[in-house]
Amino acid sequence: IAAWVISSITTTMTRLEMVAAQEERLLSRLQIFLMDLKIPRPLQWRVQRSAKNMLIEKRKNEPSDQLMSLISEPLRMEMHCAMYAPLLQHHPFFRSFSKLHPSLMRQVCHGAINKLCTNAGDVLFMEGDEPPVPQMYFVSDGGHLLYMRSQA
Repeated sequence: IAAWVISSITTTMTRLEMVAAQEERLLSRLQIFLMDLKIPRPLQWRVQRSAKNMLIEKRKNEPSDQLMSLISEPLRMEMHCAMYAPLLQHHPFFRSFSKLHPSLMRQVCHGAINKLCTNAGDVLFMEGDEPPVPQMYFVSDGGHLLYMRSQA
């Protein structure tokens, strides 16, 4: 058993080192790409920070994505409802909607929510923007959202 444990740890460590090396190569290529395009240095830093954060998020979510494919659709619906309904219910409309139409709320939580990871300084939209598909944003964790009106 001890040999199996040591072998498993060694395999896991090797895999982690390979993933880290691959991520470093990607970030290095990104840096060269940005410099070749003569992107201003402050924007380069923001892009690189965003890429690093997305790699971290991807690493966090990858195992759960694989595991979720093993779960039946009705259970996934229930799980998504448990994950997202509490956040949505901070809004009065969704609080009422959840009480009046629990089965529809489950469908909303399961099929209409996308997670979006942002970084400090990211602009989600500007006043007057009209997305092709209307959207709402709910902040689930992190800092604060800054809203500025144009001076026009």
